[in-house]
Amino acid sequence: TVSLNQAKVLGLNVPLVINSGASFNTANNELTFGGNFNNNGGEFNAGSSDINISNSGNQDIAGFTTTGRVSMTKSSGTVTLLGNISGTGFTVNGAGSIHLGNDLVHTFSGDFVFSNGTITGGSSTLRLGGTTSVTGGNFNAGTGTVEFYGGSQNVPGTTYHNLTISGGSTKSVINNHIRINGNLTLNNGILSLGNHDLTLGLGSSTNGSFSETSMIDIGTRTIVKEGNSASDFILTLPVGNGTAYTPVHIADLSVTSISPS
Repeated sequence: TVSLNQAKVLGLNVPLVINSGASFNTANNELTFGGNFNNNGGEFNAGSSDINISNSGNQDIAGFTTTGRVSMTKSSGTVTLLGNISGTGFTVNGAGSIHLGNDLVHTFSGDFVFSNGTITGGSSTLRLGGTTSVTGGNFNAGTGTVEFYGGSQNVPGTTYHNLTISGGSTKSVINNHIRINGNLTLNNGILSLGNHDLTLGLGSSTNGSFSETSMIDIGTRTIVKEGNSASDFILTLPVGNGTAYTPVHIADLSVTSISPS
């Protein structure tokens, strides 16, 4: 077993590799990954440590759990996540990029701060349970999912592939209009458009358990549904206003061609 006795910064050329049977304990000290982190069947105990991913160049980071904050502060290059990551806060404020990997689930119960750099969703799920502050940076949704599972939260207006609303209360769209190219799932909670419009892209759909506490509060805004054929428009729009749930069900749609006279 290796245990830290103080905060530790691992440089670009100093990977952390934990082999089977070995154990690494941060002892709740801050740890910075400047290179790769590979876990080959060993034990990584992060406790309440803040975990930073920094430096330049490309990195691969294995999964871990901490009750501290996870931060991406890379000046350049891309870090690719290879395993599920859980933490309290999640900060992305470096000029580099973070790729969330494929078929993974990353859960952060605290605040989400995004001010610089790029987040690429891959095909993974990013679960956010706290407050959100998005003042910069680029988000590339990929084919992934973003889930807002806390109480009252702000949902940054951007392009999502899949968006999931859960945890009850109202999730308010802020900053910009919102576009969903995949599935909008309402498990429990209200997506309030506020002063913004919603676009459901080609092939997008709505799913979940719809009710007055699990709907889209459209207010005075607009929902646009894109499609190339009649079947693209067969769906339920679980809309309402305030406490009134007034869904729109489109069960059939026929198109008639009119020849010019």
